Amino acid sequence: VPWASPVTVTAEAGANRAVTTLMSSSEQSWRSTSTAVMPRFSETGAPAFEPDGALGAVPLAVMIEGRFETFFEESPLLASAPAGAEDDAEAEQGVQDGDEAAEESPEALDIGSVIERSPESARLIVIGSSAMAEDQTLRMIGSADGTVYSNSIELLANLVDAAVEDQALLSIRSRGHFNRTLPSMTENAQRVWEYVNYGVAALAVLAALGVNAQRRARRRRAQLAWLQEEAA
Repeated sequence: VPWASPVTVTAEAGANRAVTTLMSSSEQSWRSTSTAVMPRFSETGAPAFEPDGALGAVPLAVMIEGRFETFFEESPLLASAPAGAEDDAEAEQGVQDGDEAAEESPEALDIGSVIERSPESARLIVIGSSAMAEDQTLRMIGSADGTVYSNSIELLANLVDAAVEDQALLSIRSRGHFNRTLPSMTENAQRVWEYVNYGVAALAVLAALGVNAQRRARRRRAQLAWLQEEAA
């Protein structure tokens, strides 16, 4: 998650609810109030970013499962309409036919009900930053691998499936494809693998020559036996 802020779950928010950390930073990360995020390098080529706080992993995305109480004590739709709204509504409503009787107005909708709490299976997912889904961020990450980076979009789609408890879609959703480079090796390890490759190739060539020689010898013995039978 680029330029993310840590997500802290208070004791009140986590009471009687299941708290699951979906993503966290590395053990070598730290918190900083600086807004400078562009890479900088010193004269020696080393990164100029230095930790300015304690190192440690922090949650970047959290899912809370349980029952949530409503924020509204009464429906916000019951707020008084602005002045002149009723006059404008009456002006928009024209008379269809002066001779016909005025139609009865429909009964007012009941908009005063409030859902006091959510079910026990409700899920609230909080991510520390929305920059992970921006086009500029996706293009920048994809340019490093030379591919189209779509893992952030797939993460959001999976979170939607998890929020609606559609677990079946999580198993069939396509995964992102990107280049996976081999881990770096020392020079001695590279030399060992190079010699092993040469040895395997040489053994394969010798095995192919041996099989071919056996086929030729078998064919010659068969021809010699046939000539001896003809001579007899």
